Amino acid sequence: MQRSKEALLMQGIVLEAGRRLKDAFYSQVGYDVKPDRTLVTALDVEIEDFVKRAVLEWFPDDGFIGEESEGVEGKSGRVWVLDPLDGTTNFIMHLPFFAVSLALKEKGKTKCAFVYNPVLNELFWAEKGRSFLWDKEIRAGEGLKFAGICYTNITPCLGYLKRLGERGIRVRKFGAASLELCYVGWGRLDAFVGFNLKPGDFEAAAYILKSAGGLVEEEDGLLIAANTPKTLEEIRALLR
Repeated sequence: MQRSKEALLMQGIVLEAGRRLKDAFYSQVGYDVKPDRTLVTALDVEIEDFVKRAVLEWFPDDGFIGEESEGVEGKSGRVWVLDPLDGTTNFIMHLPFFAVSLALKEKGKTKCAFVYNPVLNELFWAEKGRSFLWDKEIRAGEGLKFAGICYTNITPCLGYLKRLGERGIRVRKFGAASLELCYVGWGRLDAFVGFNLKPGDFEAAAYILKSAGGLVEEEDGLLIAANTPKTLEEIRALLR
């Protein structure tokens, strides 16, 4: 598939950002605790600064939303949404489940998105309603056997987890919502539920999943993703 110039630029940016993260992955990385109790490293800030400068150099009229710096409003009607390091805790603990996540939105609709795990060297991306892992097109699966979950406070999730277990559904918590959404789009997972996620956590991956045939709902801080409408209904029922 022929890619837009924006997609080509995005791929180059996320690959370079991923290379920087991979180079630092086995080093001892210091961190601070933010007011919302999430962790932040110098790499979060460095990667966001790199991506922000690269994007605005090419498209100075566009807006930009990140997690570690002040946003840029822009005047073109387009906005780039970045999570420079989704899975910061995993990165600090040397667990290879983290990603750079970047999406481009125009008039409220996502046009192109990339999610890259540099340690596993998996590049998920989507444009024009089609999703890929590198150059291989991906599609969501069927059924409900394996589910992912993302939370910072387990208490609200206990009833849901109990009901999943009673149904014999295997649950995994990878600690990086962007990857788990892509895994639903690839068929590694059948569903995913995320609590209290930020836009950067899911903007890119949600578009990748939907372009792979999956479904995503987000309301009041609760995000539900599924491979089929039937699975979505089953997850809704299990959350009640």
